[in-house]
Amino acid sequence: MKGIGVLLMAAAVVTIVAMPAAAQANLLENPGFEAEGYDGANSTAGWDVWLGERLDEFQRTGSWSLHGWGFDGDGDGGGWQTISVTPGSKVHFTGYLMSPSEGGFHKSPLAGGAEAFLEIEWFQGDTKLSSIKSDILRGESDWALYSAAGTAPSGIDSVRFVAKIQSIPGSSGDVYFDDLKVKVIEVY
Repeated sequence: MKGIGVLLMAAAVVTIVAMPAAAQANLLENPGFEAEGYDGANSTAGWDVWLGERLDEFQRTGSWSLHGWGFDGDGDGGGWQTISVTPGSKVHFTGYLMSPSEGGFHKSPLAGGAEAFLEIEWFQGDTKLSSIKSDILRGESDWALYSAAGTAPSGIDSVRFVAKIQSIPGSSGDVYFDDLKVKVIEVY
């Protein structure tokens, strides 16, 4: 009996030692854009927004989503949040994107067009060092889950999570972002 107790205690110690990381809950503020909370012309509770708006026209859950659009010109749109992160941390960014049939992204007949995706941007101070993109949404689409994941490189001190739209001349259409989620697993 004593041997079984020692064996169970050893298994518990191995289990604790084998867990080199701790995951955190969703780190994004207002991930479904439910809180209005404007604190500037281009922001909504927790999000810096450009060429976009909090809108209740289409939503995956709740009553609101982030709406952005492609336009006839070069440029980007969307929203972002920045958090501190330790180099070596595992980062996972997910969210739902949708482009309705009546306003789906349309490509220029010349080349390219509008596209939407999630992006993880690694920063050292104000300098962007690198990034990781999810798959890209082009054309019309029902709500679909997109994700980007990676390990924070050495030298970074923060990470920016971006719900992004890129467009070129001749682009048009709408995209909606909802139910965004970020998990960071700190590796010890």
